[in-house]
Amino acid sequence: MDYELAALNYLAHEGLFVSPQFSVPCEGGSEWSCPDLVGLDIPKHQVVVAEVTTASNIRSLAAKVRNREEQWFRRVRQLLERKAIITPDWSFRAWVFVRQDCVEQMEREVGGSTEVTITALEEVAFPWKWNWPPALQR
Repeated sequence: MDYELAALNYLAHEGLFVSPQFSVPCEGGSEWSCPDLVGLDIPKHQVVVAEVTTASNIRSLAAKVRNREEQWFRRVRQLLERKAIITPDWSFRAWVFVRQDCVEQMEREVGGSTEVTITALEEVAFPWKWNWPPALQR
């Protein structure tokens, strides 16, 4: 299963305009970072930087999320403002998609901020509580 595609579809369903593998250049023109997904929540004037991992060890991702301002936000903001896609009043949020068995650890590592959303991949890839049409129920 392509979990990045599942997360992209999920974010699009949430109303975001989403760009996959968003290359963030540094001053010299080389690539600084390449978040899995960058989304624009136009009504909220919010940019979402999303990372997706199926890894059981989430420490490196947690470190990036803790350092999100330098890792993503500052450079993405500069790029999008320079291209006149956003204005300085836009806010930023990190959205991480991790395995269900890693959600609690990620919450311990980076939780408590309104700038971070943590979602289990299992909920995105297959919404178990979805109300299936009667013809598909068994």
